[in-house]
Amino acid sequence: MDAARVTVTAPQQSQAVARRLDVLEARLDFVMKKLSINENNGLSAVQAKLMTSLAEWKSTNQLAGALGYRQEYVSRQVAQLKHAGYLEERKTGKTIFYKVVQRV
Repeated sequence: MDAARVTVTAPQQSQAVARRLDVLEARLDFVMKKLSINENNGLSAVQAKLMTSLAEWKSTNQLAGALGYRQEYVSRQVAQLKHAGYLEERKTGKTIFYKVVQRV
């Protein structure tokens, strides 16, 4: 038995695309607000999460697994934090571990 075919007109397709774009824009706005710069310390929400996770030495792979982010994304965020002087690094073999700099 063949499934009935549904004919969709161009205006219906345009409306569906417009609704989908509205949903995607709302999601993007939500994400951008979550990642916005914190006025207190200049860190994004993701960077603040990384900082709290780096009380002990961890690699970007360990951080990505623990926090549920892609490793490439974590690496970029860690590089920014290191460049800003928040993190120190230690290399063991091919793996680089990071930890929050202890300030006096």
